[in-house]
Amino acid sequence: MERSTVVFDGDCGICQASVGWIRRLDWRGRFAFRPNQDPSVYQEFPQLSPVACADSVHLADRRGHALSGADACRGILRCLPLTAPLAVLLAIPPIPWLLRRAYPFIARRRRALSIRLGLSACLIGQRHH
Repeated sequence: MERSTVVFDGDCGICQASVGWIRRLDWRGRFAFRPNQDPSVYQEFPQLSPVACADSVHLADRRGHALSGADACRGILRCLPLTAPLAVLLAIPPIPWLLRRAYPFIARRRRALSIRLGLSACLIGQRHH
């Protein structure tokens, strides 16, 4: 079975904690994980861009498919045995619409949320572009 790749912000505490959680639940080895700061990600997955990946998590495969933000989160949940039922519930309208609006709100505040939650490695806002 082909593995999908979760492209996440390696400088974000919430993102790193989420990856750890996914790894623990990924009994079937469905996912590989790559920080969006790795330039080779964009060679391997040309459907992704550094700008888009800086704003949200992405779930990509080698066939050129990619999901981002709330849709990527739901796609991840759908592939994990313990969370697949939750993914089904999250697909019921209007929940996807609500999640797509909530995700950017949370993503823009992930540095403050990471600090508040005591999560390490949150360099968002400290990067030099």
